[in-house]
Amino acid sequence: MVASLAALLLLDALVNDPSWSGWLGRGGALIGNTILFMGLPWLCGRYLRQVASHHAAAVEHAQLRERARIAQEMHDSLGHELSLIALRAGALEVRSGIPDEARQAAAALRSAAADATDRLGQIVGVLRPGEEEVPLEPAAASIAELVERARDSGLDVRLEGAADALAPLQQVAAHRVVQEGLTNAARHAPGAPVTVRLERGRQAVHVFVLNGAARERPRHGITSRLGLAGLDEAARAAGGSLRHGPTGNGGFALVAELPVTDRARRSAAEATS
Repeated sequence: MVASLAALLLLDALVNDPSWSGWLGRGGALIGNTILFMGLPWLCGRYLRQVASHHAAAVEHAQLRERARIAQEMHDSLGHELSLIALRAGALEVRSGIPDEARQAAAALRSAAADATDRLGQIVGVLRPGEEEVPLEPAAASIAELVERARDSGLDVRLEGAADALAPLQQVAAHRVVQEGLTNAARHAPGAPVTVRLERGRQAVHVFVLNGAARERPRHGITSRLGLAGLDEAARAAGGSLRHGPTGNGGFALVAELPVTDRARRSAAEATS
């Protein structure tokens, strides 16, 4: 519209006004004022709309990250605890010398814990966005404490080595690998021996969670595999990698390679000197 008005003013000046140059100057001032009073409000409105849109996008991104964090925490912590409850109840169910009423109660508890674990996996699948990365937070328990609690719950597990040369991000990743490996062993390979092994090299620490073939029939259905996806994210965030798959003896292996930082290496050397 402004361009059309300018063209009309210029054409009228050239045809009808001998002193068109002065008239054109007045027309230019008119055009400038028109642009100022018509364009400035539009530009201000556009800027405010962009600011509001960016703010809404930032809020949505923060909400998605919080949902991802909650989902991963639910899977890692609650899923692990429910699996240990089911493991304890299963061991009590097959123990000799207990009353039938207690055996039936243990069976009911085991079944309820298994059902709750499956429902938890469904809830996590709803909460967790597809490709959203999960913020890493410090682990509440050490790897040795995780193994000890699993052993107290009836899991045949032993620990070899120690994660004493890892930075905080690597420690969190190692903790999650062990936690997920113990949970999977309790769920899918009941009765199988489990080995948690930590091998420290100069450049990296390898975290192994190895279980043998199941000696009893697994009592859980198919899982969403979100735990392994979360572990892969944690390992990559720590600069490492994750491998997992069946072993030749019918068991399962979960292996993470986590780099050793110079600072963590110096701390480990000072601790052992």
